Amino acid sequence: MMATPETPSRYTVISADTHAGADLLEYKPYLPQAFHDDFDAWAKTYASPFDDLIIATAKRNWDHELRISEMDADGVAAELLLPNTVPPFFPTSPNITISLPENRAEFEHRWAGVQAHNRWQVDFCSLAPARRRGLIQVFPNDVDAALDEIRWGNEQGCFGGVLLPPVSPGDPNVAPLFHTRYEPIWQLCSELDLTIVQHGGPGSPAMPMDQPASNAVLITEMALWAQRTLGHLILAGVFERHPTLRFAPTEQGTLWVQQQLMTLDAMVPTMKSEAGNRTYGMFGGSSVDGLTLTPSQYAQRNCYLASEFR
Repeated sequence: MMATPETPSRYTVISADTHAGADLLEYKPYLPQAFHDDFDAWAKTYASPFDDLIIATAKRNWDHELRISEMDADGVAAELLLPNTVPPFFPTSPNITISLPENRAEFEHRWAGVQAHNRWQVDFCSLAPARRRGLIQVFPNDVDAALDEIRWGNEQGCFGGVLLPPVSPGDPNVAPLFHTRYEPIWQLCSELDLTIVQHGGPGSPAMPMDQPASNAVLITEMALWAQRTLGHLILAGVFERHPTLRFAPTEQGTLWVQQQLMTLDAMVPTMKSEAGNRTYGMFGGSSVDGLTLTPSQYAQRNCYLASEFR
């Protein structure tokens, strides 16, 4: 069939969820000198819980030539990097989902590790600037630190967005993402035209990992905790206040989106003060009253999905 504008003869494939990172010891030069001794001690005892980081093919995470050759073989024009290797001071836990730092001392070390990964990305992206973009990884624990890192990352010219992890329900140390304390992050990302990306995996609540069903429950629920963020941002009015802000859930599937939006579309109108609903009206509030679009309309305008194919 002859190609027409409606039937393109070829497609440009960009992978929105490739994983990459430095080999463990290669992160040391990217750390501040003050952390070098702590890093040496930590690296000597760290054991990776991830099989794909200790087998022969692990080098595809950091081997530029290998990655480019595999991209060419797969017909992939460009890639967006998400972290995959172990950054400095990454915790070891039977629960392999990544929890947020629980105190300031842990935050200082893990934040230095995340910053080291961000700086490694700058060098790695420079090897293929037309085909590779990174994500500015931040923690929600310290908003001011996150803002400084986002501004720094934007100046590098190699980042396509901000990787913000979900917050576990009931986390005693970090506020949920519908909290108003994060407004400066949404504002800055909107101003800089940086997409907020959230990957499935983090955000699981603490759970016993010594039970026969522990790992099965962990993996089957893993994406669930990140999927909560879409509704949180809609109900908090984030997309109402920032109509150009983009949010992209990755590796969380897609079937859940329709069900969540159907629920929100049905409930939100009844929660508004103008509805006069004696039951649901008490659960609305000013953020819900301020919504001028339906939840589905916000999702259509502000959200993009990155799905995996197996």
